[in-house]
Amino acid sequence: MTRVIDSTDSKVVPNESRDARVVETLKARLRTFVGARTLGRVVRTTVFAPSQKYFERLPDFAFVAYDDSRNLRTPTWKAIPDLVVEVVRDADLMIPLVGRIQHYFEAGVRKAWIVLPRFHDIYVYDSPKMIRILDRDDELTGDPVIPGFRLPLAELFADEPEIDDATTA
Repeated sequence: MTRVIDSTDSKVVPNESRDARVVETLKARLRTFVGARTLGRVVRTTVFAPSQKYFERLPDFAFVAYDDSRNLRTPTWKAIPDLVVEVVRDADLMIPLVGRIQHYFEAGVRKAWIVLPRFHDIYVYDSPKMIRILDRDDELTGDPVIPGFRLPLAELFADEPEIDDATTA
């Protein structure tokens, strides 16, 4: 995880438990959905070969669709994920993320979800230039990569107060 912590700003503190809960909830919902439909696998990104050019910084988790050309039984394989999911923690830098999104799509990723738990937002990238920003009132869908997957963001961000930047300044 890439972090920059400014020791002069003691008011903005990463909320690791919130971030972990959001990651685990989203991962569990995806895993249940794709598993029941035999669409592919939701995987920790540590299973990807570290020598892959585009994945020096791995996303939090990914989805790999079943395909006869992929061997999903080995501990490491050379498959490019269809979907990558990154969670932006409070102290993460957004600038390097923009570059990684470009690299993901150059490598063959078909969709990226960038989750900002602090603000209850998800940035859905269908390409490096086609971005939709979803908030707590919206529904996250997986189409066309994970057909039929739907998750109301109010469920994902339940019991999480939204942080207003004005209150942290």
